[in-house]
Amino acid sequence: MLFDADGRLKAVVVGVGGFLGIAERDVAVPWDAFGVNRVEDQNPMLRLNVSREQLETAPEFVSVQERRMAEEAARAAQTPPATGIGAGGAMAPAPVPGATPPAPAQ
Repeated sequence: MLFDADGRLKAVVVGVGGFLGIAERDVAVPWDAFGVNRVEDQNPMLRLNVSREQLETAPEFVSVQERRMAEEAARAAQTPPATGIGAGGAMAPAPVPGATPPAPAQ
C-alpha cells in the first residue's frame, strides 16, 4: 500500500503476470481503481476495475530504495578506473624523454 504525505491511501502494489510468483512483476494500481463487492451474508471483497491489458502494460513499480540502489550502481559503473597504477599495484615508471616506447605486447 502506498500513502501520500497526509497518510491517505494512494495506490496498492500488486503482482501481475508470471506463474506462481515466477516472472511476476509489481505494478502500482491507483486506489480509485478498486471497488467493493458487497454480497449479502458474505464478507465484502475488493474488485479491481482495470483490464488485464492495462495491468500487463503498466510500468513496473520500483521502490525509492530500489531506485537509489540502481542510481548508485550506475554512478559506480561510470567512475573511471584509477590511472598510473600498473599490475600488482605498483606505479608505472615515468617515460624517459627521447626514448622509443616499447612495442605493445600481442
